[in-house]
Amino acid sequence: MNLLHKIPLKISVLFLIASLLCSSCITVKLISNYDEITDQTLHELQESTATYFVQLERDLTDEDGIAQYEDYTVFFDRAKIHLNTLKIRTRAFEKNRIVVNQVDELATMFDNLEKAHQIGFQSAEAIAPPLNSFNTAFTAIAKLQIALKRGNTNQ
Repeated sequence: MNLLHKIPLKISVLFLIASLLCSSCITVKLISNYDEITDQTLHELQESTATYFVQLERDLTDEDGIAQYEDYTVFFDRAKIHLNTLKIRTRAFEKNRIVVNQVDELATMFDNLEKAHQIGFQSAEAIAPPLNSFNTAFTAIAKLQIALKRGNTNQ
């Protein structure tokens, strides 16, 4: 009788070991793969945004202290083009909800920045909060893109 109890135990242990071995070979992917075009477009958008803030600060601190919205429409138009490209591109991949959300938040930030610029910035100090917000957003996006890129090379 004692022998009969040991056989099911041995089978259970073997089944458990086999299950663990099989499950260690399975990869569960919760996010999409790295996309070089998305990463490059985000990089270009970040650079043009940094340029915008540098030029804006310069205009606000020069003799007349004015940074007319009309002088920056090309920047906002190009940003909208980049964002549209990113929206299309990020939605084309499965399991890309995190990146889609980041791009959507970025688009909202650009809309708010454009509205603020249309109203007018009174001083260079007034641009510090949006600049910090953009730097934080672009840093978070860059960290995710770097992680996706690393994950892509490990496969």
